[in-house]
Amino acid sequence: MSTATTTTTLLRNNNNPDHHETGAVAGLDLFPRPPRTAYDLYRDQSHTRRVSLGCPVLDATFGGGLPGHGIVDISGMAGAGKTQLMLQLLVQQVKDAESEWRNANYSTPFVAGRSFYLSTEGPLPAKRLADMAAAACPGDSGFAQRVLESVIIVEAKNVEDQLYLLTTQLPSLLADSSLGKIRLCVIDSMSALFRGEFSLSKGDTLERAKMIFAMAKQMKTLSDKFKIPFVVTNQVTADFQVGQAGQGGWEGGMEGGGVQPALGLSWSNCVHSRYLLTRRDKNNVWPVASLPPSLPHSAITMEETGGINGSGSNSSQWVRQMRLLLSPSLPRDLSCQFVVETAGVRGVGGRGVALEEEG
Repeated sequence: MSTATTTTTLLRNNNNPDHHETGAVAGLDLFPRPPRTAYDLYRDQSHTRRVSLGCPVLDATFGGGLPGHGIVDISGMAGAGKTQLMLQLLVQQVKDAESEWRNANYSTPFVAGRSFYLSTEGPLPAKRLADMAAAACPGDSGFAQRVLESVIIVEAKNVEDQLYLLTTQLPSLLADSSLGKIRLCVIDSMSALFRGEFSLSKGDTLERAKMIFAMAKQMKTLSDKFKIPFVVTNQVTADFQVGQAGQGGWEGGMEGGGVQPALGLSWSNCVHSRYLLTRRDKNNVWPVASLPPSLPHSAITMEETGGINGSGSNSSQWVRQMRLLLSPSLPRDLSCQFVVETAGVRGVGGRGVALEEEG
């Protein structure tokens, strides 16, 4: 039987209810979902929409924001700005939901822009989230509270907790839209518990891969079913293959070559898109005098610990970079420099912005 004939037969049998029971008995779930054309996917907004990063400069650089479906990996070293970016996404979900409600002329019931936040590295910094929300809408005294009330927070203490929350608790929350549809799922971070619980032995490596695949499969299934993205932060490891090429003003060099996302190929094969966050080395600070005219000097008062507006005249100043590593729809190596200020994450220029070296 030719391949064409086999495919035609399978399609015909799949559309014939009399064949469904036979296929199930034989253990052959050949078509768990009905076949679709490329045009169907093209018209499906869940596959084409973007999730705003809450900054016009970042959105313009990365094609409107982050993908609105699948698993989006945000990798970076400690202090690169991963959690700050996640908090801004949480604020933006509420802004977008309320904007959609106003644009509909209040013709539909108000639905808060709820988000699910799974933390593996300690409690979510709620005070920081409130400050960012208040700065985002200074004329609305109740906006910060609405943002805080929109975020559903769960904490995983070990890998088994993490898998349980994804497979048991999260599906129930997604199915219950009585308090508003969940628009975004954040995991901060994916790698923290894995790196602490698994060794590099062959047995542990295989077990870790099985757990990663199980979580990724669940995230993809929920993303397809409920049409939401999973934005997942990830740590990085040293990339020893680059030799001396990783030295430079940015961690890992200007291209980020000195580090690579954690969890290896097992996790890399599961993600839909991947971004890398880096930051300027503390001994190679971008001089305040060279800042673009549109960027106030107070915008880059970041300490090495990641704090906002650090006290002390000698506090380090950081300028960070967000770079696209993997995307099925955008060219690789799109990048944008950004800073973290009291109001949140702000882009300060695309890939072409020149940086001056200190000294």
